[in-house]
Amino acid sequence: MKDVLFISWTSRDNVSKLIGEAFYDFFQSLFPDELDIFFSKKTAGSSSDGWFVDFKTTLKRTKFALFILSQEAVNSEWIGYELGAISTNDVSCKTQKRIFSIQFDDKLIKRNSPFSVFQIMDFSKENMYVFFTSICEEYNICDRDDMFKTEWDNLVSKCTDILDKQHS
Repeated sequence: MKDVLFISWTSRDNVSKLIGEAFYDFFQSLFPDELDIFFSKKTAGSSSDGWFVDFKTTLKRTKFALFILSQEAVNSEWIGYELGAISTNDVSCKTQKRIFSIQFDDKLIKRNSPFSVFQIMDFSKENMYVFFTSICEEYNICDRDDMFKTEWDNLVSKCTDILDKQHS
């Protein structure tokens, strides 16, 4: 069974869902054999049978996580639950840099919030490369830098389109 990279978003904000989908494609292209990329199309608290049991199992298997932060996400009870569950799960990992929070507004996160304990990044190539290399180090991958550059360009294009549409 593969480890999980969990992408967290809030249903209160459609932009974070769209950006989360773009990150899903990004990571799926980079680590198809190493990680199960978890990006739920369902919203937290869904009433379908077995949803929460499956959700908790996924959180326990999560080795890496990316939180898509918006004001709505920071205020979401479910995002806080996910952060707490993932940060305390018992997984073996070579790196301490396994949980990242990405924000598109650098004034969003208060430095004394639970998110500030983990790596809070602005959306940049350099910051995403830190996360990418943390994953590569975990799985002894040393040949994907060119792939990162290509997939990064695709990710930027998708995210820029999403954010431009939000502001128009």
